[in-house]
Amino acid sequence: MAATGETLIADALANPVNRAILERLPALGVDQPWLVAGCVYGPAWNRLSGRPPGENIKDYDVFYWDDETGWEAEDAGDPAGPPSCSRTSA
Repeated sequence: MAATGETLIADALANPVNRAILERLPALGVDQPWLVAGCVYGPAWNRLSGRPPGENIKDYDVFYWDDETGWEAEDAGDPAGPPSCSRTSA
């Protein structure tokens, strides 16, 4: 299977944890949330090497837009993330 944008998306969605996180992103209440990094491209490498989609994925990163860029806004955030994303498992 050739590597395309569609195959990358299909591979990422083959990981049930990615699917669960994507379903929960709207509950974060942040602007433009994106699931990014190794949890997105890792399943593609796993497919190419015959491994399960979620194998060797150690963390899941979410980027989002925030108009508040000062240290006060940073300090007010919860580094553990909101409860909507805690204990996500497949």
